[in-house]
Amino acid sequence: MAKINFIEKQKLEKILNMDQGYVLDFSNRTFQEFIKDCLDIDIYKNYPNLSKAKILRAILENEKDIYVGKLINQLLKYKKEFHTIADNEKEDFIFCIDLSNRLLGKVGVLEKKVTVETNKSIDFDEIKRKLYSVTLIEKPNERGFEFEKFLNYFFEQFRLYPRPSYKIIGEQIDGSFSFNN
Repeated sequence: MAKINFIEKQKLEKILNMDQGYVLDFSNRTFQEFIKDCLDIDIYKNYPNLSKAKILRAILENEKDIYVGKLINQLLKYKKEFHTIADNEKEDFIFCIDLSNRLLGKVGVLEKKVTVETNKSIDFDEIKRKLYSVTLIEKPNERGFEFEKFLNYFFEQFRLYPRPSYKIIGEQIDGSFSFNN
């Protein structure tokens, strides 16, 4: 169900070392725990008698964009934390980060960098004025929503690529920003 084309799948498989049935350095048990933690899926119940690579391919094929994006994101974090990203992999690694972000509904890192103004000056007086106006709102709910808008504006001023609040199944994210990818 996830919208991933052939080239994206190939780059993802390359980054995750999905040759010969493996995915990174996961054992059967650790891969099962990782997927359970990330997506709350018991892979050996849902996909019996498959290799780790075939299970991951099935998840990419069967699950919704947001779940696949979340899983890819977590796999990339795992790779970054516990493996070396070789110089010849860096471009594909960033490509896979953008793939994850796209599936999560975010604008990709590379796309954002191209569209950002580089010589934009920051108006600190305007930032203070906007923040002060938020403090004048009496109702806590309204003040919270306005504060979210203020944070989005603030992060945009400092080129932190903000994303406003969004919902995924079972939770609401009040917003996010990117710093140093």
